[in-house]
Amino acid sequence: MKHYLCLVVICSFLLNALGVYAENKPKMDIPTLKAKAGEGDTRAQFQLGVRYLQGDGVAKDEAEGLNWLLKAGEGDSGEVDYFLAGRYIKGVGVPASEKEETLKVLRESAEQGHRIAQYLLGSRYLRGEGVVKDEAEAVKWFQKSADQGYVCSEVNLGLCYSRGYGVPKNQKEAVKWYRKGAEQGNFMGQYVLGQCYFLGKGVPVDKEEGLRWLRKSAENLGTPKGFDRAQYYVGQCYLKGDGVAADKEQALKWIRKAAEQGYEQAKQALEEMGK
Repeated sequence: MKHYLCLVVICSFLLNALGVYAENKPKMDIPTLKAKAGEGDTRAQFQLGVRYLQGDGVAKDEAEGLNWLLKAGEGDSGEVDYFLAGRYIKGVGVPASEKEETLKVLRESAEQGHRIAQYLLGSRYLRGEGVVKDEAEAVKWFQKSADQGYVCSEVNLGLCYSRGYGVPKNQKEAVKWYRKGAEQGNFMGQYVLGQCYFLGKGVPVDKEEGLRWLRKSAENLGTPKGFDRAQYYVGQCYLKGDGVAADKEQALKWIRKAAEQGYEQAKQALEEMGK
């Protein structure tokens, strides 16, 4: 989960790509699934978790399902990330009659110290999803999770300090947390840290350093084809000679990458360039 599920306010687009438990995938029998899950197979852990949630071959059990999903979430799987975000932040696929139980189970896991559950609960408070919006409560849970090194909470905590969500604005503190996420390879952490260097927010202006982080985000395979916003930003830097020597060929290369992923500003830029 290092790269995908992060910064739910800025990156809510990630939550639109759910539908991750494909029914057409071969199902293992429950004893085999439990054995593989117990051995640390993240695919088995994910499938077992979903089957407990659905009562598919086992007695329906929200707590046990979440337990296995959280174990799977400690691996590097975008599929698990999307499922966790959809169910435990947005409530996707949760019947109205079960939403209260889902939140209760999530809170219990967070209170037991599970860093992903703490992140998910903090995200709900930040967004006001199924709870009264409470930015200070969101920061509390992000902090607990970030203190355990969970990258998404590190970047979200940076966002809170940058925008004054639940804490006084503090750009230096924001940069501290963005950097922690960026150094762990998170594409959003790299992107916002790069912007901070370009804009002089919490750090002295250093466009070369900013471009270095933006390129890392643009090339980051935590997203399938690199992060489109970063690609567009890098392209604009080459187009304008901002932080790097102007290079139209490089500008087109990066703007095209973003446009091919559907990024609207990049598509407009190509039109304006006659490309």
